[in-house]
Amino acid sequence: GARRHNPPTPRRMAARLSRCSALLRQATHVLVPPTRVLAPASTRALPTARTWLAALIAPVLGAGAFSICEGQGSAASGSATTPSGAGKSKKKVVLVMGGSMNPPTIMHLRAFELARDYLNATGDYIVVQGIISPVADNYRAKLESTTATKKKLVPAPHRVEMCRRAVQSSDWVTVSAAEASRTTWTTTREMLEELQEIVARTIDKDAHVMFLCGADLLESFSIPNLWNPEDIDTITGKFGVVVISRVGYNPDTYIHGHPTLTKNAGSIHLVTEWITNNISSTLVRGAVAKGESIKYYVPDATIAYIKEHALYGPEPRP
Repeated sequence: GARRHNPPTPRRMAARLSRCSALLRQATHVLVPPTRVLAPASTRALPTARTWLAALIAPVLGAGAFSICEGQGSAASGSATTPSGAGKSKKKVVLVMGGSMNPPTIMHLRAFELARDYLNATGDYIVVQGIISPVADNYRAKLESTTATKKKLVPAPHRVEMCRRAVQSSDWVTVSAAEASRTTWTTTREMLEELQEIVARTIDKDAHVMFLCGADLLESFSIPNLWNPEDIDTITGKFGVVVISRVGYNPDTYIHGHPTLTKNAGSIHLVTEWITNNISSTLVRGAVAKGESIKYYVPDATIAYIKEHALYGPEPRP
């Protein structure tokens, strides 16, 4: 009556490996908390964790099987991972926001935080840096048909410096003057392509640039003759877009009403800002022109710069 041992079938082995993977994810969540840095977590505290984990897995796969599972989700493997997906390679992302930044407000900065939280939580991405890229002065030519308030685009050096002061307290958002320093206007597609090259050279060759914008900009893709159709396809398809919600705008409607956006819907990420706020650069400029306070709408360092250089003051009377 000796018990006969039958080698496990492929199906039984797959089931055991699945249980092993689940245990790894659970143990990693408890023993290896998430870290904001890209480098793998320190392994000095892992031997005890591995010993405990091996004791859990041994009854499932048998003695010595832990070495097989360890290769799938080890913190020392060199991949950027999170507790929700041990061993899963994350796509490194650099978020890029363009625009006039005339001036930058706290809502521009909040957009970066919202986008990073959203992308990191998906388990597919890890945001490594944010970049603000103010437009060049020649962008004024495109505003000639808009309101007089929007025509008041202060020179690029001022806007770049206001952005630099705005991000002084951030440890991951920076400012690029590459676009603002140009003598000609640069399209959003060209800006993203140039920054992708800069990111590959100076930050991480594997990092991918992704466009960050508000729902109002996404709506503008539907305005006839405003955007080059090929640019829309490249921005939303090749680079991808993170769209922050804004009161009065419905990005889902814009996506499903536009053939190119519908085609690239899988790379358009919609993020809801639950703490809504209607702060805008236009309203800030209007407040400054009337001599009203803009404290808590704009970072203090940027407010000091606006006052120092008397920007956005009242228009001289004719």
